[in-house]
Amino acid sequence: MKILHIAQAPGGVERYIHTLLSHIDQSRYENVLLCSKQFNKENFIGLASAVEELSMKRNIGPGDIKNVMAIRKIIKKYNPDIVYCHSSKAGAVGRLACVGLGVKTVHNAHGWAFNMKGAWLMHLLYIFVEWFLGLFTDKIICISNSEYIDAKRKHIGNEKTRTLIYNGVDIQSIEHRIASSSLKRADLGIPEDAFVIGMNGRISQQKAPDVFVRMAVKLKKAIPNVFFIIIGDGKEREQVQKNIEEAGLKDSFYITGWVDDVAPFLKMLDVGVLLSRWEGFGLALCEYMVAGLPIVATNVDAIPEVVNDGVNGLLVNMDDDEAAYKAVLRLHDEKNLYSQMSEKAKQIVKERFDVKRTVEQHECLFENL
Repeated sequence: MKILHIAQAPGGVERYIHTLLSHIDQSRYENVLLCSKQFNKENFIGLASAVEELSMKRNIGPGDIKNVMAIRKIIKKYNPDIVYCHSSKAGAVGRLACVGLGVKTVHNAHGWAFNMKGAWLMHLLYIFVEWFLGLFTDKIICISNSEYIDAKRKHIGNEKTRTLIYNGVDIQSIEHRIASSSLKRADLGIPEDAFVIGMNGRISQQKAPDVFVRMAVKLKKAIPNVFFIIIGDGKEREQVQKNIEEAGLKDSFYITGWVDDVAPFLKMLDVGVLLSRWEGFGLALCEYMVAGLPIVATNVDAIPEVVNDGVNGLLVNMDDDEAAYKAVLRLHDEKNLYSQMSEKAKQIVKERFDVKRTVEQHECLFENL
């Protein structure tokens, strides 16, 4: 069975596809990847029989008409049995390109675009696009129950086309990469005795790096040896760096930029933080858990399905840097609580979010199509 994967957004979506293709039965499925130029295509050598590039921007624009026509040509070139669209943008242009070609379509938004904070007109437009294209989609994969409920409320797809497949991570691979990493705190200018707080995610409005910095200012006053790492990059990086410098925290911050492997940096952390304003799932949360990191995260969308408040982490309200500061401080001060949450984190990720389950559900879905 030949599957054409179409993806625009790098970062979490790229890691998701890479993990899926690394574990899917290669003797049963041939995978072709069509992705934006931001992807690291070398990572997919041996996983995809072919990799095609397309210049896709996140925002809707006139160039999308050309993209639809280009995708149609690629579909005709490879003649796939299934076209699997990843993320809202790829889902829009990819499914439009499939109309009339007689190919089965699968869509995974990896977090609904209409949940983004922004103008209400764009909110309505995203809902309409997902509803309309849902009429031409054979399967809509929701990566959390929160996302499934949103789709049901907005009448996106129906009971036959909607399905729930929770995200998963390659636990053994992440554990191995953490254990085998030669990267040391000293390599990043981090004192060995530092209490290190990490944010793993794109530096964008969604991930609330501004709130992370405001939290950092308060923590620095309470914990003199605290240090902060942002694992990622994004269009708000320049503003975040400006905020860090203005707060006098330049010597207590490290921003990695885009990295292919987050595991070596997880080894540096004591606490994992994700203060997202909206989140379809939060793959970074599972990566924190594999590393045995207690989590401080916002109580929004799918995050409470991954982080059980008081069990493997602490939940706070969106944009509440004061609550986030108090939660991290509590983990620093209460050693028993820290140890309990660390153990629970490793237990929960193994029980609920192993990629083997995610792949099995995908293979079952493909076969049924």
